[in-house]
Amino acid sequence: MTETVREIRDVPAIVHCSTLAECADGSLLCVWYEGPYETSSRTVLRCARRSADSSDRREAGNAPAGRAVGAGLEARWSAPETIFALDGVPLGNPVLWRDGSGMLRLLFAMLLAESWTETVLLELRSDDDGLSWGAPTLFLGRKGFMPKTRPLVMPDGRLIVPLYHEANYCPYVLLVDDPSAPYSGTLVAETMARGTVIQPAIVERADGSLFMLARSNRESAWSSVSPNGGRSWSICRPTGIPNPDSAIDLIRCGGSSDFTGESSKLIGARAPLLLTGNFQATGRSRLEAAFSTDEGRSWNRRIVLADGGGEYSYPSALASRDGAIWVSYTEDRYRIAVRRIEVDDVLAGHAEGGGAGDVLYTDPGGTGGNGGAGEVSCTDSSGGEVS
Repeated sequence: MTETVREIRDVPAIVHCSTLAECADGSLLCVWYEGPYETSSRTVLRCARRSADSSDRREAGNAPAGRAVGAGLEARWSAPETIFALDGVPLGNPVLWRDGSGMLRLLFAMLLAESWTETVLLELRSDDDGLSWGAPTLFLGRKGFMPKTRPLVMPDGRLIVPLYHEANYCPYVLLVDDPSAPYSGTLVAETMARGTVIQPAIVERADGSLFMLARSNRESAWSSVSPNGGRSWSICRPTGIPNPDSAIDLIRCGGSSDFTGESSKLIGARAPLLLTGNFQATGRSRLEAAFSTDEGRSWNRRIVLADGGGEYSYPSALASRDGAIWVSYTEDRYRIAVRRIEVDDVLAGHAEGGGAGDVLYTDPGGTGGNGGAGEVSCTDSSGGEVS
């Protein structure tokens, strides 16, 4: 069943770009931006919380993806509250994530003018799972960069932060050796993708390589691979995964994609990957998820999350510690909704709404859409670019 986190119908405003985190007590935290319109100087960051209640989880999982929800489901999310606002300053694209110490952090864009090209990145930090937040600090001072998907925390504590540049329409990766000072990190870009690809999402593969998928304006998702911890990336190439220039998310299933402190029950067996987005060349009228059991080389077991006459976009996926997947998304810019997916049911073909082995994409070369050869990197720590 689909759950409503926030819905606006009686005021001229939008809600968009939600992000999820799991808390230590099993509750969920959802954050989004809200305001009169995108880039409005009255935009604020808001949140709601879903209490932990294992008794209702399967009930809320793989039922049909229709709009109607009962009062009991609605009540599972707390009343929205504003967690951060700057008077007269637009905010956008919040991303919840945890660093290697387990601290909850909220990365977001602060706009210097009413344009996505005029951004700097700030963050908030919380040591009590978002019940309170410290003062905002600088994450990246270079103008024009935007976040969409959560950073990858490497075993040695380093951060691989997927970003994009709005004006250049190009994916970047911020390599951070000291998570306490992300502004000191090094920017790396695959500039052959300039003008084509934004909003990358990254996972680590079983062989240690990093696999990137991103939205594009060429009617398909594009991919790139790094064999050396993000220091260089193969030339970004199109896959056969349809994409209508709309955001995607890519995570590994099995739990603990967000919560640091409990190992996944499936990691040892290399849990499957999950990709969610609008798998169509045009429009955003259908939001789906697909699974890969071969590290992104093929995608199947599709499940429909939302389908109808509206727009369903900007998904954010979270693997919770019980092995389920939660996906939040925007409906028509007036509603933030969340859907729970029982991974075992989907892989076994038992989930309603799909999961019967429908093939989304199979890479004929067996590499996930990119062979990883011919790395072209841009290490950019001082504003220059080398391609």
